[in-house]
Amino acid sequence: MIKALTNKHTIIAIIVAPILAFIAYYAVDYAVSEKPHEAVEGQSYPLVAKSNCRYESGQCTFKNGDISIHIETTQVDNSELSFSLESNQPIQGSRLALANDAVKTSPISMTATDDTQVNWNITLPNTLSETSRLQLALKIKGSIYFGETGTVFTTYKTSFSQENIN
Repeated sequence: MIKALTNKHTIIAIIVAPILAFIAYYAVDYAVSEKPHEAVEGQSYPLVAKSNCRYESGQCTFKNGDISIHIETTQVDNSELSFSLESNQPIQGSRLALANDAVKTSPISMTATDDTQVNWNITLPNTLSETSRLQLALKIKGSIYFGETGTVFTTYKTSFSQENIN
């Protein structure tokens, strides 16, 4: 074994092999990966729901490339939910629906809360169930972005009980 480590060819191979593997890894990624491209006006693109949409956090984030949509929900009373949407880009139009297996609902237009067109708001009847889904459609720079996620995030719960706070 010691004799093999004194051979100059073996030593060069031990040094060069990891370098070639590293170069090959990035060369293959560069050759076969999808190149980012700008959204084409009139085309539709999906929004991906981030992990905070799966927990009782009161918040949900959707993303696609440089588009980021943050939704917060608050319970107005037992019969209504308020959804606030904030975008990192101006939105030309926004529609939201709470879909359910039992009840078919159509999307309702949200209302812009300021002139920048990045903050939107809507209040909907609280018809949530275990199978409810939040469906979102937006128009940004002439392209349509759509996303869907469960409604678990609409309730906000923490591990702290009221007794621990006082």
